[in-house]
Amino acid sequence: MIKISIIVPVYNVEKYLHRCLDSLVAQTLDEIEIITIDDASPDQSFSILQQYEESYPEKIRVIRSKENLRQGGAKNLGIRSAKGQYIGFVDSDDWVHPTMFEKLFKEAESTGSDIVDCNYFVAREVNDIKREVISSYPEQIGNLNLKKKKELILHGGRMVTKIFKKSLFLNNNIFFPEHLFYEDNEIMPILWMYSQKLGKVDEALYYYFRGGISTTSRKNSYHHFDRLITSVNMKNHLKKRGFYKEYSEEIEGKFIQLYYINTIFVCLNKFDVPEKHYLKQIRDYMKVHNPDYRSNIYFKRNETLLKKRISFANDLHPQLAILKNYLKRNCKIFYN
Repeated sequence: MIKISIIVPVYNVEKYLHRCLDSLVAQTLDEIEIITIDDASPDQSFSILQQYEESYPEKIRVIRSKENLRQGGAKNLGIRSAKGQYIGFVDSDDWVHPTMFEKLFKEAESTGSDIVDCNYFVAREVNDIKREVISSYPEQIGNLNLKKKKELILHGGRMVTKIFKKSLFLNNNIFFPEHLFYEDNEIMPILWMYSQKLGKVDEALYYYFRGGISTTSRKNSYHHFDRLITSVNMKNHLKKRGFYKEYSEEIEGKFIQLYYINTIFVCLNKFDVPEKHYLKQIRDYMKVHNPDYRSNIYFKRNETLLKKRISFANDLHPQLAILKNYLKRNCKIFYN
């Protein structure tokens, strides 16, 4: 019986792929399958995947997509093909500890959890670990009541540090958006709504690679604005599924963060010339759909003074937000 299906979307990562796959075939849990999805990669990634499939036919399966579906579409192919009781996701430039999936599964089995989490390291190389990041906190663990789910909507952590019951996806018709980046933003809050119990292995077992050019760090790329679509989709899905009334403040708090606050700083700091067009677009959207966003309790409680100042400046005029951000970056005395 397959206990965990590990889904690995692969696109243009030939430089890092061996490291990722080596860490997966070294897992101490025997009853796993590693489903790799070549997402129409233009480099030698598919050839590398074929080599591993030939070397580990009992563990590795390769699915080749004829078109680039991006990570969400690749993950959907993996979910539909998965035979495991649980599903895990690993980014193909990251790697994992050899005991990760054994420890997560043992916790799932002993506690009956729908989702099991662990901490992670931020790393530049295998021997260059920058810091450990705590994923789930003690007050979030266990049977998921209303209070815990509210907290998890806002601070649910990364998908790659977790395993999920496959039935969460299939029984509730939960699949990722395709042809878009930031796909996890849309799906993770929905999964929390259908989960009854969260388990935790209180160790850092996942290595999150920050040495290359990742989706989130790339400059001057308009893929950053896929976050606008996935955050709107997230809110709409939760409304259609009947969760909005009970969790409206949390859903709006998460939406404000993803759609508006984070995107303002992408416009200001991820482009050589600040992206004024999108600053205006998101401001106009908020004026129509979320005019009172500043009264949201999570905006008031969680956002920094700097984010509040610059978002208010953008409310008035994008050029004012650009000016304030320039002063913050170049005239530190202005903010001291």
